[in-house]
Amino acid sequence: MSAPMARVDLAAITALLDDYGLPGATRPRLVRAHTNDVFLLTHQGRRYVIKVYGASWRTAPEVAWETALLTHLADRGAAVSRPVPRLDGAPCGVIGTAAGERCVLVTEYVPGEQPRRPFTSTNYRDFGRALAWLHEATAGFDRTEGARPYDLRRTLEEPVALIRGHSPRRADKTLLSQVTATCRTRLSELAGQGLDFGICHGDVSIDNVVIDADGRFAFYDFDLAAPGWRAWDHVRLYRFDRSSRSDLWDYFHQGYDEVRHLTPADLAALPYLDLVEQLWSTALELTLRVLPTGPRATAAYLDERLTQLRRSWDTLR
Repeated sequence: MSAPMARVDLAAITALLDDYGLPGATRPRLVRAHTNDVFLLTHQGRRYVIKVYGASWRTAPEVAWETALLTHLADRGAAVSRPVPRLDGAPCGVIGTAAGERCVLVTEYVPGEQPRRPFTSTNYRDFGRALAWLHEATAGFDRTEGARPYDLRRTLEEPVALIRGHSPRRADKTLLSQVTATCRTRLSELAGQGLDFGICHGDVSIDNVVIDADGRFAFYDFDLAAPGWRAWDHVRLYRFDRSSRSDLWDYFHQGYDEVRHLTPADLAALPYLDLVEQLWSTALELTLRVLPTGPRATAAYLDERLTQLRRSWDTLR
């Protein structure tokens, strides 16, 4: 398999490192190129991570919010990558590219290994416990500037409007209207019954953690973190792992409950948040990657995603 190709000038990244007190570091090595470009480097025997955000993906105030959250979590002993402050006090760096300016975040490297398949009951119980501790560690973080809340406008109404604009079939529009109305009503009711609200990681998956030398689950990829109903962080596990092995969700849930409880309202919200997350992630993928490929690919993508949404909707009804 060929190595990923960076969409930024390595010389520009190297020059930026002086602003973080990291002159003379090794040449940055690209380890992932997707929405963001992620690099590793070494300086005086210590490893660091450089995340170059996709153009228009995150603004400087949004990266500043993420930086503040990571610092808050690290100060409270959470296993996360601590941000490296710039010498001038600015919240993040900026690199000019052909696609526009891109924000940069430099963090310390958290050593560890990803859990290996096949995942065990112990993996999932420990994972649930780790997510609960992460949620606990967010207590007291109340910065609002730069936050992108997981409210129903952002996660439901705006995505549905985008999808409707590229899905001309009447049956699809009817489905979207039914799902939107039901989810809005039911989640609003459950919010009044005690849905847990706080900081969410936003992209919780056992593929988005490593296990450090002390056996702790360390979390990374916080650029989707935001305030919201915390059950949002359980949705993907509820959907994928419950469908492949129902016991894995049970073990994860047990581990989480050892530290903090999912309320009856949280559990009742999961199937509705599952529908909302499918719509939100569909719109996100449309915006970032699918629409530029043209109408034929867009139609095929929406057909696949709306077929899955209909299955979930039929199961819920």
